[in-house]
Amino acid sequence: MKKTNFIVNIFQNIKHSLLVNKSEPHIQQKRDRLGNSYWQVHDYKTNRFYTFGCDREVRAWLEERYHTI
Repeated sequence: MKKTNFIVNIFQNIKHSLLVNKSEPHIQQKRDRLGNSYWQVHDYKTNRFYTFGCDREVRAWLEERYHTI
């Protein structure tokens, strides 16, 4: 089972890297080990990762990002 998941993850990562628009940030909602949700943003432009506690914070970051370009 673990080998299957590993292989599926590899193919998903390859697919993602081929289809992603590198000028737009990649935003994911995730959960920590306690079940709390948070947002992770990968800004391809700067190759930095950001973590936010709620979607409002992500929106504020996006607004600031696009107003400074």
